[in-house]
Amino acid sequence: MEIGINMTSFTKRGHGLRYGERAYKKIKEQGFSFIDFDVSALAEQNLAKEEAERIILHEKELILAAGLLVSQTHGPGHNIVTDSTPEGRCARLEVMKKALYYCYLLDCKYMVVHPIMPLGWSDRKMEDNRATFDINVEYYKELLKSIGQPIEIVCQNMGKSLDDLEMIDPDYNSVYLLKSAVT
Repeated sequence: MEIGINMTSFTKRGHGLRYGERAYKKIKEQGFSFIDFDVSALAEQNLAKEEAERIILHEKELILAAGLLVSQTHGPGHNIVTDSTPEGRCARLEVMKKALYYCYLLDCKYMVVHPIMPLGWSDRKMEDNRATFDINVEYYKELLKSIGQPIEIVCQNMGKSLDDLEMIDPDYNSVYLLKSAVT
């Protein structure tokens, strides 16, 4: 059996400060085969496309040299400030599109995406919040249209009102629902 690990805690904090570019080799030495690559921080930076590509492709080179594969990437999480306004959601969509592109550059088929939560975590306590559901349907439709390559979006930390969000638009790609243990 092969197992994976979230690379953020290992390569960017803690041990990453200690091992630097050898961090992926240390992950492999510890018996892991796959990593969950967090593209959030890079996607949220205002870097030129060429600079972001250079960073991602360098990380990919280190990952492959260590004998690892990227099993999934992780996009930016919830943000009540951006989620609460249409303008903020548009800005978040653009960041998420960059994250999807980085997923593609890493030759990864899956990206974890957190839903839009305009009321913050209180959305999770509502039995029937149709507005939140509708916002997410539109958000994911737009996100799926932007992909243009075979990447599947994995939804994580869905609220109660989003429990029945399954296949959104088969003409673009599939969206799978992973219900949070907190729901």
